[in-house]
Order: sequence, then structure tokens, then C-alpha cells
Amino acid sequence: MQLLINITLAWVSVGLMLALSIIYLLRVVNKYFFNNQNETMKKWNKSLRKHHKWMGILIIFTGLLHGILSSFNVLSLNFGTILLVSFFLLAFSFMFRRIFKKGIVWMKIHRLLTALAFVLLVFHLVEVGGFVGVEGIKAALTNDSFLNETSTAPSQERETDETQNINTDEVEELAPTTNTDESFKNEAETGAENNTNTNENALSSEASPNEAASADTSETTTSSSTSGPYIDGTYTGMADGYRPGLTVEVVIENGYISSVEVVAHNEKNERFYGEPVALIPQEIVAAQSTDVDTVTGATFTSNGIKNAVNNALANALK
Repeated sequence: MQLLINITLAWVSVGLMLALSIIYLLRVVNKYFFNNQNETMKKWNKSLRKHHKWMGILIIFTGLLHGILSSFNVLSLNFGTILLVSFFLLAFSFMFRRIFKKGIVWMKIHRLLTALAFVLLVFHLVEVGGFVGVEGIKAALTNDSFLNETSTAPSQERETDETQNINTDEVEELAPTTNTDESFKNEAETGAENNTNTNENALSSEASPNEAASADTSETTTSSSTSGPYIDGTYTGMADGYRPGLTVEVVIENGYISSVEVVAHNEKNERFYGEPVALIPQEIVAAQSTDVDTVTGATFTSNGIKNAVNNALANALK
């Protein structure tokens, strides 16, 4: 959900930038192409100028919230933070416009800062790997719901198994015992029979030690392979990271996650995807769950790896 809100805030901020800057463009177009005779442009220009101040305040708040929710630290040196600083400078140039002796001076500064803001916006989009469109929002919605549904399944099964074990122990502890003379006689007879069987078993085990060892080994293998919540094997899962096609390979041994590896992806800029590709699989194996922290600066890739693992584990559940 945080990712979806952050994308929405980015869209709103870009929309406000266009609305704030188009005022000047409408006036220029109307002046040089329509001789100031286009009434529709005049109407739009007047309406936007009326709300120019409040849109300027709003873009500062949306830009700040976008920075707080983003993978970057707001106080770090990146183009997003520099762009936010340019918003503040634009606000200050408007607030203190009366200091300048000639109105034309502050207007030139204001326009230059606006042009700088758009240049910084382009650099910021390149920095984060491009603008996230409708498909990115759909992926964020799908990934959030898929992550929430699948990440709880293994834990629920473990809780059910633990509850069943506890109930079984309680039943065994509450089982009544009887100490009658007949029971003592039966126990004595049973003990004698057991001793006889034990001696026979000992002789048979001495005669065929390999068979006894193989039986013990098979029992151990069977019990260990069914000890975890998953079926042993190698599973492949796929999900969307920053771009589609992020594929992982998950190995299950003794019912638990033995290894996770990103085998294919279409992510851009190793500066962002390198760390999550290296760290997230290790953390998933250590936690035996995809409920691990995302890597700062690579939210899309981190969530893509976790969702791809969930996709693989969905086929490994018992």
C-alpha cells in the first residue's frame, strides 16, 4: 500500500508541476499565435493564476511526502531531494517578490527556477529508472495482495500443526491408568513375552545388521523429508520487479527452504537491483519466510523477489 501511495504522490506532483508552469505557456501561445484573441486560453490562464499560490503550496507537501515514502532518504544527496529544494526556492521567490525593485527581476528568477525544476525532474526519472505508469500501479496492487495472501500460508500451517501436537499431548496426559491385580498379571505376562521377543530380535539383528541399518536410515529419511511445511524439490517462481520477468529458483530440502536464487530478471541499473538480488534471497532462507525487509532504494526489486518466491512456494505447499 505504501508503494501505491508513493506512486500516486509522484503522479500528483508531476501534474501540479505541469499545471503551475502552463500558465506562462498559455500566455505566450495566445500572444504569438492568436494575437491575444483566444478567449479559451485567457479563461484557463485566469483560472490557473487564481489557484497558483495554493497549487504551489500543495506541490511542496506532495513532494515532501513522496520523498518520505520513497526508497531514498529525504536528506540524502539525490535529484529528488534537489528537486524538492527547487520547489522551496520557487515558493520563496514568490513570497519575497516585493523585495526586488522591478517586478520583472523576480519573474525571471521564478521562470528560471521553473525550468531548472523540469530539468531536475528528468534527471530524477532517469535516476529511479523511469516513470512508473499505469502498469506499475497494477503491478503494485497485484504484488501487495499476492504477498499478503501467500506469506501467511506457511505460518498458518505451522500454527495448526503445533495446536494439533499440543492437543495430542494433553490427551495422552489425561489418559486414565488402572492398577488392578489383573493388569499386574497382564503386565507380567507381557513383560515375559517382550523379553522373549527381544532376545529373538537381537539374534536376528546380529544375523543381518545391514537390514537393520537400512531400515533405520529409511525411517530417518522419511521423517526428515516430511518435517517441514513444503514438499522437497526445486521450484521456479516469477513476478514483476521494477520490470516484468523477475524469476527465482527455490530449493526445498527436508521440508524447508534450502536456497533461493534469482536466475533471470529485466531490472535496470545495478546500483538499485544489485543489493536486493544479493541480500533478499539470503534473508528469506534465514527467516524461512518472505516477510523480510525491503532494501532501501530498491523497493520494486525487493518486492519482486519476495513475490516470485511466494509464487514458487505456492506450488511446494503440502
